[in-house]
Amino acid sequence: MLLFEIYRDSKGGIRCQFELGPGDPAKREAVFQAFQNGGVDVGGKWALAAKWRQLSSKTLYTPKEDDSVEEAFDRVVTGAAQFLQSQVPRYDEAAKPLFGA
Repeated sequence: MLLFEIYRDSKGGIRCQFELGPGDPAKREAVFQAFQNGGVDVGGKWALAAKWRQLSSKTLYTPKEDDSVEEAFDRVVTGAAQFLQSQVPRYDEAAKPLFGA
């Protein structure tokens, strides 16, 4: 149900995000509530949409004329790793009550 995505935005930048995807509505609501109650980033105060709900996101790369492909790649990989290292433990901790932990 939780998707990690890296994508190109409309301005040519590279972003990453967590999204809560489709699934059983009751389970999705429970996961979303656990994240909210756990104090993790759930992307503002918008309601839980029927299929996809963006949670946290980060810009990994903004294009510059003098960047090489290698520099751009390194920034994307480093930024994605930092994002995951900071966010995954928070989501894991917030989800523990769903599993009786």
